[in-house]
Amino acid sequence: MSPLFQHIKQTLELHRLIREGLGDTDEADALRDAMHETWDQLSPDDLPIVHGLSADLYSLTGDETNNPEHAEPANPPMLAEALRQGDWRQVLEIARRLQHVVDEDIRAYCRARAWAGLGLYDAAIEFIDHAARMTTARPTYVIVGLDYLVRANRTEEAVQRAQGILANPHANPRLTMRAADVLFRRAIELPPGREQTDLFEQAAAVLERALASHDDSPVAAISFGASLELAIIYRRMGNLDCALEWLERAQRMAPERFEPHLLRGIAYVALGQPPRAALEFREAIRSGATHPLPFAWLGGTPTQAPTSLDSAECDVANSLPFAA
Repeated sequence: MSPLFQHIKQTLELHRLIREGLGDTDEADALRDAMHETWDQLSPDDLPIVHGLSADLYSLTGDETNNPEHAEPANPPMLAEALRQGDWRQVLEIARRLQHVVDEDIRAYCRARAWAGLGLYDAAIEFIDHAARMTTARPTYVIVGLDYLVRANRTEEAVQRAQGILANPHANPRLTMRAADVLFRRAIELPPGREQTDLFEQAAAVLERALASHDDSPVAAISFGASLELAIIYRRMGNLDCALEWLERAQRMAPERFEPHLLRGIAYVALGQPPRAALEFREAIRSGATHPLPFAWLGGTPTQAPTSLDSAECDVANSLPFAA
């Protein structure tokens, strides 16, 4: 871990202790001592990031230490433009100068986007969760929070949060689908067994219910990815006919995409039908696939190893538009 990432984690932990009223404890003092060591290893470019994060974190308790009245004027269009350009440091600077100008949940959301854009997902989680606590009117905040947990490799937290969402019968449909997506992504990382099967079954039930009930809702925009996830689930669980049905639906939704052909090829490999697998792999390549599996098959080095097929499915899953 780089000195910057280590110091960021220490800063986040120290602020957590301060928020919990433990800022004067031996634990906090020991953490401050450790922070002195990582501080000495930071580069000059790292210092503004660290100073800015520490100041931003005080906004979580209403004690923001930025002093916007002594900064250059800013306005919401400037913030929107910085977001559009992906100028994450500028987003943070402008957000600090817009205190009392834009809604606090929007400022927190912008800060989360910026810290995530800088690759600091643990920091981003603090701000997106803060935005979600301030309003329930924007489920996007919770959806983005799940995504950041996954990207920060805090998978167990993401799964626990997703299961909490799915336990709520009144949860927003987009939110329940993203929660099911989290369970799916955890399951494909696991070896075959009861835990994987349980997660697959949970995810499949939610995705199928959502796709059946919300065809004309915003959920329709992510139906392609959800259909592919269902195909992967059923292929892994041995129900190849059902997997092929979902792949047919996905291809009807987006006939130009390569993913249905690639996954159908994998299903035919599992069915022991190499000629049909080769046909689908050719179509996947024609549609733009760059994954090595179809090229290996068509190049005369086919593999039926389950680990290779599972790995290819994971690669497809990680590139799905549904993941966003």
